[in-house]
Amino acid sequence: MSTPHKRLAAAIKAADEETKVMDLFKELSREEDLETVMLLIKFHDFGPTDLFNVKKTKRKPKTGGNAVKKTPTTPRKITAAKKVKNQTKSKSS
Repeated sequence: MSTPHKRLAAAIKAADEETKVMDLFKELSREEDLETVMLLIKFHDFGPTDLFNVKKTKRKPKTGGNAVKKTPTTPRKITAAKKVKNQTKSKSS
């Protein structure tokens, strides 16, 4: 029987080899994929704006428990500098 350490080492080695194979396939298919993309761009007359709009991610608004809900009744925060300024104005009046 093999020890757990030997099995773990063998599993890590197999995972590394699999990663190397996947990286090789990515490199081989990259050029072909770029040619396909260029062909589609020319065929459909896509412009830079079209490609940018497809690529950019859209932000989803927070709706979870930590999202701050703004209501019209929530008072604005007054900074310490504004408090001092307001107090000096009221004293001088």
